[in-house]
Amino acid sequence: SSDLIVLAVTDFGLGLARSGPDPARPEAWLRHHAEVRARDARVVYLVPYPPERWPGALAGLPAVHWHEGTRTGDVRQALERARLYEMTERARAEAEDFRARADIELRERQRAEELLRESESKYRGLAARTNRLYELSTGLSEAVSLAAVAKVIVAHGKVVVGASAASVAVM
Repeated sequence: SSDLIVLAVTDFGLGLARSGPDPARPEAWLRHHAEVRARDARVVYLVPYPPERWPGALAGLPAVHWHEGTRTGDVRQALERARLYEMTERARAEAEDFRARADIELRERQRAEELLRESESKYRGLAARTNRLYELSTGLSEAVSLAAVAKVIVAHGKVVVGASAASVAVM
């Protein structure tokens, strides 16, 4: 972190009259803070209003209520809060990156598992068909008469279509 410190004196737009322009939105101050940090500087905001009046979204910013009792120690404490805030934001961003990568990896693994299940299912079907064809081929090669060939074909046909002996007899 740089030794450059920006001391911003602001009221976060709280002092603007309601009939005048809209006060600056908290997002604008958060963006300002990020821009200063991007330049490797630390920033402390001196605000003439007490913290309970500050927008809640700005609670994590290093700000000091500026009044007659404000001391340099208050600014030092704000700088320490800024350092902790930056560490927290960095850790949050790293955790979010990790979560996003983990989500991608999880989806990839789920897709790979799905493809593997499909492949296994296709292989089981192919193996069953191959086995039935082998049994049919063996039965046909062992048949010595036309009646024996018909019997082998009917027996294997029942297995393929899932028919029972009674339903084949009715046909």
